[in-house]
Amino acid sequence: MHGQYPFLTPTELANAVQLTNTVGPTQTEYFIVPTSDLLSPALQGLPLLDPVRAIPVIGKPIADLLQPDLTVLVDLGYGSTTQGWSTGPPNVATPFGVIPPVPPHEIVSALVTGTPQGVSAFQADVRGLIASHPHLPPLTSTIGSVSSHLSAGVTGLTSTLSSPDSFITALQEANTRIATAISGAASAAYGTLLPTADIVNALLTSVPAYDVNLFLSGMQQAINGDPIGGLVYAFGAPLAADTALLTLMGGFELRVLEHAATQIVDDFRGMTPAPPQTVSL
Repeated sequence: MHGQYPFLTPTELANAVQLTNTVGPTQTEYFIVPTSDLLSPALQGLPLLDPVRAIPVIGKPIADLLQPDLTVLVDLGYGSTTQGWSTGPPNVATPFGVIPPVPPHEIVSALVTGTPQGVSAFQADVRGLIASHPHLPPLTSTIGSVSSHLSAGVTGLTSTLSSPDSFITALQEANTRIATAISGAASAAYGTLLPTADIVNALLTSVPAYDVNLFLSGMQQAINGDPIGGLVYAFGAPLAADTALLTLMGGFELRVLEHAATQIVDDFRGMTPAPPQTVSL
């Protein structure tokens, strides 16, 4: 979502929510742009569920079933059950914690409220699918389509083998397409090595060092008069940080692999020769 900020329209900016709870003098204005304003109608909703929503047929019902309660859990990370951004002053750094500062009964109430909303949305989606799902084509039509494709393939093969020159030309073209596809696929594959190595390096060096510092900060808090809170922070903060960092790094790695897979598929898809054109004389 953040990459779309430079392309916000005047209408989207006009709908932004201004944060006015700043602390002290400031010359900066802070705004929150609702996620729904940045998404197409087909993908509006919790961004975390976009991969689920993209699954054909069943993706949207499942995403709509999970979205109300999952939204509550996501908003808890910001210290609220209804607001998807920090409740603190926008011009003050917000440290992460272990236990959300929300009373347990409010969390339970929000989850209890969201569950029937998700079930209702799921049922509506399923009813819509049943009402709009196209019927399968008749068997005879399917057989006829397969027969037509086979006939076209046989005709093309017969044309290729009609003379030695055309056969050799076809081999040369196929050889070039295969070599180009393999070269492009190899380039995309080893292009993933550097970002993957950076992620592994961070996991083996920076993340453990960060965990140690968090643990020491918690122990310092315990020594300075808050033993319970300090111990919770000492052991809970590294777990909370690792959960966020591993999720973020996993997302980066997934995008790297997704990009490489797309390039490889496109390279091998380019091997398919263009269908022969029929010229009427």
